[in-house]
Amino acid sequence: MIHCTMQEHLLLEEHRVKNKLVNVALVVASLVGLPLVAASVIRANIFQDILFLAAHVSMYLMVLVVMLLRHQLTYRWRAYTIIFIIFLVAIVDFVKTGFISIGFLWMTTAVVLCVLFFNFKRGLYCLGFGLLIIFSIAFLDKTHVITYDLDYQYYAREPIIVVIRTFAYLITSLIIIFSIRQIYNTLNDSNTLLSIQKADLIKSTERLKQEMEVRIQSEKQALDNEYKFKSIFELSTDPIAVVDLQGRIIDFNHSFMELSKREAADLSMIHYLSIMPEEYHEYFLTYNNRLKELPGRFELRYHNRSGKAMYLDVSLSIIHYPSGEALLAVFRDYTERIYNDRAIYSAVLEAEERERLNLSKELHDGLGPLLSTLKIYFEVLEKRPGDPEIHQRINNTLAESIKGVKAISNNLSPYILQNLGVTKALQGFINNVTIGDFPKVTMESNMTERLSEKVEITVYRLVTELLNNTLKHAQARHVFIELLMEDEVLTIRYTDDGKGFDTESNEKMHNGIGLFNIKSRIEKFGGTIHIDSKKDQGFRFLATMNVNEIT
Repeated sequence: MIHCTMQEHLLLEEHRVKNKLVNVALVVASLVGLPLVAASVIRANIFQDILFLAAHVSMYLMVLVVMLLRHQLTYRWRAYTIIFIIFLVAIVDFVKTGFISIGFLWMTTAVVLCVLFFNFKRGLYCLGFGLLIIFSIAFLDKTHVITYDLDYQYYAREPIIVVIRTFAYLITSLIIIFSIRQIYNTLNDSNTLLSIQKADLIKSTERLKQEMEVRIQSEKQALDNEYKFKSIFELSTDPIAVVDLQGRIIDFNHSFMELSKREAADLSMIHYLSIMPEEYHEYFLTYNNRLKELPGRFELRYHNRSGKAMYLDVSLSIIHYPSGEALLAVFRDYTERIYNDRAIYSAVLEAEERERLNLSKELHDGLGPLLSTLKIYFEVLEKRPGDPEIHQRINNTLAESIKGVKAISNNLSPYILQNLGVTKALQGFINNVTIGDFPKVTMESNMTERLSEKVEITVYRLVTELLNNTLKHAQARHVFIELLMEDEVLTIRYTDDGKGFDTESNEKMHNGIGLFNIKSRIEKFGGTIHIDSKKDQGFRFLATMNVNEIT
């Protein structure tokens, strides 16, 4: 990585230097080229050669434009423009004045600049191109395609020729001088940078030595910590196991052996799923190749070999083990708390139902007489329709009845639930809350015998809560409810085709009493619950409970 970074830095520095060389050449050619063009004007006037002048002026304007636009043009455009114009100047000089011209100087300059601007290989290409030009001019001269009508004695002594060649010498010399100077400055900067890097390398070496000493101390400390960890690991009353990222149990303490009721030989290097309850296999298989993504904490219902149901709080953390990264699992038994919570919940439920029964009696004893009184008033009203006192008594009695209904209706225990069972009670509730076939609610049940009062109340409250949520929020067209009893295990399935919601949102799961209350009801009785819903993809609910475990 360091090598690549240094190489990239050198390439960037090379590009920066070459970019400056091209810009220097453009500026020098633009400044010194102006008096050269002026001299060419004088020469054209002396020798009556307008074509020669037009060629030089056009090439100078090209250089000037490229110089002015040097910040907008790419490096290749600028570099190739300079070399191309120098070759053009050489060709024009060869064509007009033959081989006594300074075309050789121009071509030599073009080769030097090509090496500076690009590389040695392209410099050879430029050299070959110059030789091709020389041979081509010589061939055109021999075949009389080019003719020279100059008086070379006069031409060679003309002062303007001295001026022109002096400026040509000046341009080429300045371009090369400034280019070499730029290269020299770059080399000097590189030497300075190397000196700085050398000093930094010496400092890095010293720092590395210090870091090695610190690392040695850290490794010693790590060994001490490992010894302490092993002591805590073995003496802890909480079951602890270490699982590698392939799912194999690679270490465990005595408490874990007691939890699983297995010997050390039976636990060593086996896959953790082999001692996991089957009901959790599907969930944990989704993390089969990415155990590091398992939740840091979750709850587990576990049946050991003796058949005892235990409730465990599992904490996971990533540790560095001698064999590599692994998962440290710490198990805390909270079974006693679960059973205490169940007892408390059962007591609360009994108290609630007693209160509901009292409210039901209050409805019968309190609202019944009011309705009977209303019946008498209406009979009197038929005989005396215009009697204002009867109207007033009817209004007062109605107001008192409405107030009584509002006070007790929400707490009324369903009469049909106590007398006919949960299936009939739910069917009656469905008939009361649905209007026609919207939504269309289908309920299936194979329950032929009555269950305990606690189970029936729990099932009734659960299903009515789900149906109320669907009616209020889901905008569903179809609802399916199934109550299935098999081998003392009651399964409740509920689905709708409504708009659904994101089950990963804690806000939804804890909004009001809603789903959070449903989940609490089931888990308090040792049941399991699974909720599957996505936005615009409906809602699916599955709960199971062993009716014999509910006391």
